[in-house]
Amino acid sequence: MAPTSSLTINDWSKGNIAQVKFTKPNLIGYFTTDWKLGELSDEITSLKYYDNDIDLTSNQLQFKLNSKNIIEARNHLEPIRPFKNWIHRNLRIENQAEVITFKNVLCNIMNTPFHEFGRKSWSIRAEVIDNRIYLCPNSEPKLDQDQIKLELLKRYLFVKKPQSFFRKVVSILDKLFYEVYQMKIGETELIYTADLAGVFSDQLVTNLEELASAEHVETDIYKSGQLAALEFNYNPTWWSMATLSRAKHFIIGFSNDENQLYQIKKVTMSKLEEFQKNVELWSPAVAWNFLDDFLSFVKLEIGRVEVKLRKNYVWIFNYEAGSDYVTCEPFIAQIINDELQCQPVLH
Repeated sequence: MAPTSSLTINDWSKGNIAQVKFTKPNLIGYFTTDWKLGELSDEITSLKYYDNDIDLTSNQLQFKLNSKNIIEARNHLEPIRPFKNWIHRNLRIENQAEVITFKNVLCNIMNTPFHEFGRKSWSIRAEVIDNRIYLCPNSEPKLDQDQIKLELLKRYLFVKKPQSFFRKVVSILDKLFYEVYQMKIGETELIYTADLAGVFSDQLVTNLEELASAEHVETDIYKSGQLAALEFNYNPTWWSMATLSRAKHFIIGFSNDENQLYQIKKVTMSKLEEFQKNVELWSPAVAWNFLDDFLSFVKLEIGRVEVKLRKNYVWIFNYEAGSDYVTCEPFIAQIINDELQCQPVLH
């Protein structure tokens, strides 16, 4: 039996699915933060560039994790506070955006319907601020070894300026670069931020228009060297990540049990799109449709509370891997002893 407040995850097959209407992501801004994800700035000089001199076939692509690499970890993987500051400074009141969120949140939602590709559990918190819905991760994920290796891979692949006479490497302490996109899916206008590893460009990018036209690059890292198996299992994830950040290239690093990077592969967005044509268990239409269903579910649940009271609530949307439902539980947010505490709403 389905929970009282829940969204059913349909067991779609590819078939002839009518895809919900949506607009392509439109780049409307960018911001940077320091390595602790603290203060907001708008320095486009923090953008990174793919190093064209790297030989992806080289056998020398090895680094090993050590204590020097694992310095004080970032205390959060989503720049919630800086992004809220960007919204406050740049988004006009008359802007129609209903939902503010993050690329990784959207990716988790879009990948949820696919049984065969290893659904992951997730928890998303919804809040209403200035009449807009904020969808954020409900926990602060820790920076694990795989994520540290991904940071090291980015340091290897990207430099601070294109066509440098000497390699100006990226430090793990360098500022992080985020883009801000706006799009409409179904009846929902949304704005989200997406971290950007870097771009392919022979010229220095100096403004928003040049950034929008530069070829974007996504990155990821895995322990397995079986690219064919990875393409099957992770194609929906790669596709959603690349689509939401308008990336044309996906660079994947492989590490062994000794935490050494030993191989790098490059996958193009066109190859990801070609792959889905031959797989009956996955299609972009399913991903977009479920995202639309989820956003409608969020608005429905929040709509159960009077407008003037919504600022006092948070809503937790949970999905457990293997379940056929996304559940929602509302909480009343209270300040107790100078700490924010959430009390379940009694039904």
